Amino acid sequence: MAFDNDGWWGTDVDAVRRVFVELASKEMFIDVMRSYKKLYNQNLVEDLTDELTTSEYYEVQNILAAKPDKKGQTQAFTIETAKKFAKRFKQHLTTQ
Repeated sequence: MAFDNDGWWGTDVDAVRRVFVELASKEMFIDVMRSYKKLYNQNLVEDLTDELTTSEYYEVQNILAAKPDKKGQTQAFTIETAKKFAKRFKQHLTTQ
């Protein structure tokens, strides 16, 4: 739905970002990719790279990388991950 953006031009990047933040694990993302393939007969990763800018795509990949492998596990939030988020958010704020 974020790709369609309720009929408005462009992708709702905030909605895409929220989905990635809400994912409980990398395993859940794999389930989402499978469901997306069944629903749309498209590859979700390919569509993400088409719909997002390079920096937006890297941002959601970094969000996913911070997730545990499986639901219920915990993933350490490292200082390097925090620095990557801070850099991305700072860039986002200065381009608006």
